[in-house]
Amino acid sequence: MGLLDLFKIYKSEWEEVASRKFEEAECNQISEAMVVASKYGKSVCFCIPGKGKAFVPLEPLADAEIGDAIDPSKIELVNLKYIGNDINQTKKNIMRVRIPKDDTQIEVTDFNNPFGL
Repeated sequence: MGLLDLFKIYKSEWEEVASRKFEEAECNQISEAMVVASKYGKSVCFCIPGKGKAFVPLEPLADAEIGDAIDPSKIELVNLKYIGNDINQTKKNIMRVRIPKDDTQIEVTDFNNPFGL
């Protein structure tokens, strides 16, 4: 019997249920969105005048640093459902902020200048 045989293994997976972009009206209500440090990693702090602040965790692999300003029109809200076997895990959906990768491509117009500069 090895050391790993003593560990209790949990299947801990999350499944994406839905994702959506912010609507224009929602973007207009947000005065500022910034990446901040939180208890479990990075979150996005949404400042909503007249209502206060809302915090939504950022996806772990998001390409953003603490202090970065985020444009709400360029991010997505992702709903996740737990599909693991940890009985202590809540069975409700959670939300995360996704920052989609920028897939901007540069067209090669001249092989003497392959970067299009």
